Amino acid sequence: MPLSPPPPSNSEFRELVHRAFEREVGPHTLRLSGPVADGMHCAAASRLAERVLVGLTVWFGPAGTRALASRALSRVQQEQQVLIAVRLVSDRAGLVGVDEATIRDGTDATVRGILIFLEAFAAAMCRLLNHDITAQIFDQCARTELPSANHQTAPLAPLRIITND
Repeated sequence: MPLSPPPPSNSEFRELVHRAFEREVGPHTLRLSGPVADGMHCAAASRLAERVLVGLTVWFGPAGTRALASRALSRVQQEQQVLIAVRLVSDRAGLVGVDEATIRDGTDATVRGILIFLEAFAAAMCRLLNHDITAQIFDQCARTELPSANHQTAPLAPLRIITND
């Protein structure tokens, strides 16, 4: 008997990512075609990737999120030969070079590549967590609004340990 259950198939993560993408792009825009719709789909896929990456820094920290994301991105770049121009931003969670990727690979392939990247990222998360927790965290991050650029945040207070000595 195995100690841990086998990892879920990629189709489970594909469904999770595509549901999040459909929410991001909207049901009416998803059915549109043409250059304007392609640009809207690409922007939605980029926003979704950024939303997930930013949200996961809360769970895995910046270094952990970057490690998982860089593995997923290099896997997609090697196996799918898309998103070659895309790289991770070091100072914040996000992808850069998406515009260059659309020029190199085409908009449809870039959108498909970003979604495959998110599937690979979810699969990497699942190796650390179980499938249910991965799905819940991914979905929560995909639904969370990104903070605006002018949003002020306060640093966390240092940990205070109170004893009864």
